[in-house]
Amino acid sequence: MMKKDLLIIGSTNIDLVVYSDTFPKKGETLTGTHFQQFFGGKGANQAVAAAKMGSQVTFVSCVGNDIHGESALQHLQENHIDTRFVAVDKQVPTGVAMINIGDGGDNKIIVVPGANGVLKPAHLGAVVEKMADYEYIVMQLEVPMETIAFMADVAGRYQKKLILNPAPAQPLSDQVLANCYMLTPNETEAEAICGLPVTDAQSAGKAAQQIRAKGVEVVIITLGENGVFVSCESFEGMVPCPKVTAVDTTAAGDTFTGALTAFLNEGIALENAVVLANKAASIAVTRAGAQASIPLRSEVV
Repeated sequence: MMKKDLLIIGSTNIDLVVYSDTFPKKGETLTGTHFQQFFGGKGANQAVAAAKMGSQVTFVSCVGNDIHGESALQHLQENHIDTRFVAVDKQVPTGVAMINIGDGGDNKIIVVPGANGVLKPAHLGAVVEKMADYEYIVMQLEVPMETIAFMADVAGRYQKKLILNPAPAQPLSDQVLANCYMLTPNETEAEAICGLPVTDAQSAGKAAQQIRAKGVEVVIITLGENGVFVSCESFEGMVPCPKVTAVDTTAAGDTFTGALTAFLNEGIALENAVVLANKAASIAVTRAGAQASIPLRSEVV
């Protein structure tokens, strides 16, 4: 059977990245080492990751009528992503993320949503009419929650597999969770959903069980350099990731989720897909930038 396109709905940002030896304290001004500008946004990052792994991706987003929006759209199209459902808002600028990367690759991020904040259910009517074209839907939390809830209901109604990367961290309603096939939180995001702190495999297992009790079929909690904890009916346990020296962890989670979905969409078994997605994310953290860091399929498989 021919694999279907992936439907990814989410944010598009321009990332403004400042590198420094340490992070500034309250009221402190530091001199950074250098500055770079990248294409970002969790939705766009995941779309590019899936496309680089070989998937045909349809992307739904909203950008401003400005140079940032124009360049972001062009970049997505250069990655062979279908952007016909990306709206252009004439009133609100394209979203931006201010990213400070410190020594060792850790980051602190402030996102100004801009046009991402106006991606509402009214924008989604045309893509809902094409729902038969997709099996997997991928979303994150950098667009309005009413849009997340709307598409979760659509996924349930049309029996599509919704993969939700619940970032940035915030609570989710039982109704949204009940319509999710898979959740891919990190430790902080998992705690926001179930209320239990996650620090290791044991606590990740307890959190995953609580989340699955809400109706989520598969929970995958990313634990940074320690790998990921997978909880589903057929398997529960840690899947380690390759050991690397991190340069920039900005798009690690997005690379993981986008790559994972691409491999699942082509019929690769879950545990094998997780191993490959871990490898993709491990390569990404050794490079600077969000989408610029995402590897090609030939580097992963």
